[in-house]
Formats: sequence, structure tokens, C-alpha cells
Amino acid sequence: MFAKRSLEPIDTVNYQPLLDSPYVQRLYLDELEAGDGTLGVEMVKMVVEPEEDTKQNIRQVVAQAQQIPDATLRREIVELIEVILLYKFPRLSREEIEAMLGVSDIKQTKVYQEALEEGRLERSIEVATEMLTHGMSVELVQQMTKLSRKAVLELQESIAGR
Repeated sequence: MFAKRSLEPIDTVNYQPLLDSPYVQRLYLDELEAGDGTLGVEMVKMVVEPEEDTKQNIRQVVAQAQQIPDATLRREIVELIEVILLYKFPRLSREEIEAMLGVSDIKQTKVYQEALEEGRLERSIEVATEMLTHGMSVELVQQMTKLSRKAVLELQESIAGR
């Protein structure tokens, strides 16, 4: 994958059989039309393309990300896109980046909120398990992780059953 054709190495003698095989496909990001690539290719294009092109294509990339069925993966990809934009547009605030992405709309969706809560719950369970493994009381674990008493007791039982 090259930003443009002129950046491709000239001396390819050692790699020519591989380059001629069906296993290698050269991509020149400046020759791809918006929407021609996969989400990954579109995200790489965001890194190397001029700022104006990024501003024009960003909503399409986010729309492509929204098609991902896995809510957690979708959230992580939107966050990665946000990070790319923060580096690309260092003068913009996070709020301006979110406005450019329309991310605030995404973050308000039930799916995004559920994925976020699911991630928090997973982390709370990890912390609670670690705390219980180190002999901390159910009450302290419950207080620190905000898990229900029933959930902490179930975790304690599963640890004891190992």
C-alpha cells in the first residue's frame, strides 16, 4: 500500500516473483475513489490524504464503521478514527472533532451506550475477581466495583470452585 505510485520502490528485482504472484496487490491510495476501499483502507487514506479530502470523506468512513455488527468493535473503530483526526487536526478540540464525525450522535445511540456499559461491566468483573482473589471482603469489592452483592457472591463462588 502506497500513498501514491511515485513512492513505490524502483528496485524490486529480489521481490519480483512475489509481486507478480496473485498474493500481492498494490494499492495506491491517491488512485482510489472515496468508498472504493475497505474500512481499513479508508482509515489509512485518512492518515495520508490532504486535510481537505479527509474533511470531505470522514462522514462516509464513519457511516462505513456504523455498519459493523459488533457494537464493541464498532465503538473501538470510531474511537480510532477520532484519534486519527486528533493527530491530523491538532488545532481542533475533541468537541470539534466529534462534530466533524457526527460522533456525538453515535455516542447517544442505545447500541453505543450498551457497548460502553458492557465494557465497564467487563472491567468491573475483572477488578472484582482480582480483589476477591487477594482476599478482600465481598462488601469492599461491592463498594469499589459498584457490582451487586449477588454478582460479587457469584464471582466469589466461581473463584472458590477453581
